Amino acid sequence: MGVNPSSTSVTHEESDEPRWSKRARVVKDFGSDFVTYNIEDDPITFKDTMASSEAKLWKEAVKSEMDSIVSNGT
Repeated sequence: MGVNPSSTSVTHEESDEPRWSKRARVVKDFGSDFVTYNIEDDPITFKDTMASSEAKLWKEAVKSEMDSIVSNGT
């Protein structure tokens, strides 16, 4: 009662056509301010950073990052 290999065959259909996804495509929307975000420059040097109008915010960010590093022991 064995299966005769010659009597069972699997048909593989090969097609040169690409398979397309059936998922709906969602258009990416970065909002109307996207260009503004891309043209905004961060200061490059520490001197530039401390001379900028946002120096206080940069200092707070650095302190927060350093506190996080110390508390995580990394």
